[in-house]
Amino acid sequence: MRAIVRTGADDAGSRDAAQAGPGMEMREVPAPRPGPDEAVVEVVAVSLNFGGLAYGELARPGTVLGADGVGVLLHDPSGRLPARTRVAFTSPHGTWAERAVVPCDSLAEVPPTVSDTDAAALPGAGLTALQAVDTLQAALGGLAGRNVLVTGAAGGVGGYAVQLAKRAGAAVTAVARSVERQEHARRLGADRVAGSVEAAEDAGAAGADGAAETGTNSVGFDGVIDTVGGEALAAACRMVAPGALILNVGHASGRASLIDVEAMRRRAPGARIEAFVCTDVSGRALSRLLAMVAAGELEANVGRTRPWGEYRQAVRELLGRTSVGKTVLRVS
Repeated sequence: MRAIVRTGADDAGSRDAAQAGPGMEMREVPAPRPGPDEAVVEVVAVSLNFGGLAYGELARPGTVLGADGVGVLLHDPSGRLPARTRVAFTSPHGTWAERAVVPCDSLAEVPPTVSDTDAAALPGAGLTALQAVDTLQAALGGLAGRNVLVTGAAGGVGGYAVQLAKRAGAAVTAVARSVERQEHARRLGADRVAGSVEAAEDAGAAGADGAAETGTNSVGFDGVIDTVGGEALAAACRMVAPGALILNVGHASGRASLIDVEAMRRRAPGARIEAFVCTDVSGRALSRLLAMVAAGELEANVGRTRPWGEYRQAVRELLGRTSVGKTVLRVS
């Protein structure tokens, strides 16, 4: 079968858009062999995740790339789903291939009204955003009337985080670099948008007149979902309210964060930072997202769709941060 694999040449994880992609190639590989609790799926479409590609140097040469997708179930030893069911999934075994081996408990049946493209975009980024928003809700006693900051808001995780936080009742301030990205975040439901975290503080102040109407606290952010790291994370730590929770979900900037913890302690007693990792990649959680898309309550946030033969260009766009939302590759 054909698959896109990591090679030993050049760094597929380069942050230089001009060099992104040479460390991978499409080639013939042996068909995957499932374990006792693993299903086999004929893959129809897959999506790109920034983290998995930006840190592609961690993958051994010959490793099939990708972590999520959608396809047709060929065999499920658990017997939970019949053969030929359309499923979305995540898998640690690589998904950019004509067939993928998937843990049975990571399979989610795709509702008839949800397209393959939308279903393929959801798993990795959507599950991360869902768990991050759930974590904020649990820590803060709900998000209704809370101010939430999302950085990298036009990306995969960020775009879902904006929507899910807004759906939970938060007033969402979105940070995105370009005007195009800011408009995308606004379309996804952000109440305020800004080009930087520093400017987001001004945006929050400008929106303070609406605090009574929305019930939000205009002094500092109660929750932060940060996908950028670097100075964006450091700046966010200077703008939180007492008792806030800051979730560092990603590191798209590739830069270290210099955080004055003592200053944050003095300004916002009880505020805390968590190095967030998504741990729930179950089919049950993915079914929650698919149901929201089917009900029109969540946009799949698909920016571009390409045939998988154009994977190099798609990777360049993602790592060069010229794409908006999720990129989906159609496997054929």
